[in-house]
This record gives sequence, structure tokens and C-alpha cells, in this order.
Amino acid sequence: MSLNDNVNEVNSVVFPSEIPVLKLISSVSQKQVKDGEEIQKNHLNRLGANAESQIIDGSHGFYQTNVTDISDATSNFLKKIN
Repeated sequence: MSLNDNVNEVNSVVFPSEIPVLKLISSVSQKQVKDGEEIQKNHLNRLGANAESQIIDGSHGFYQTNVTDISDATSNFLKKIN
């Protein structure tokens, strides 16, 4: 199975729109990937009205160095949905 096959398979799965989703996106990855903003926008739309994103300054491994940013984003998101 190729990467494209995997992406197509995942894209065909319907995600329950009532589930809130916070998608954290690396600022570097967002800029480096061709059409990165459009890809992220399409993914959020596919996830439904309860999905939102936040860009975290850093590389793809931002989860290792931006713990405070991730914690703050998560806390704020949880406050909004509760």
C-alpha cells in the first residue's frame, strides 16, 4: 500500500462531526508543505463544525519543546467546549 492509498483510505472515513477536535499545527510544517494552508483547511472542514486549529511556532517536533503552548491551547479549547 502506498502513501497515497493510505491518505485516500483515511479521507474516505467519515468523522463524527459532534466530536470536538483541536488540531495543533507546526508553523514550520505549515510553510514547508506545498499548499499546506489549503490542506489544513480542507482537513478541518472534513472534521466538521466542532474542529478548530492552532498554529504552534516550531518544527514538526514542536510537542517536544512547546509544552506550555500546547498546554495553554488545550486548556483554552477545553474551556470553550465545556
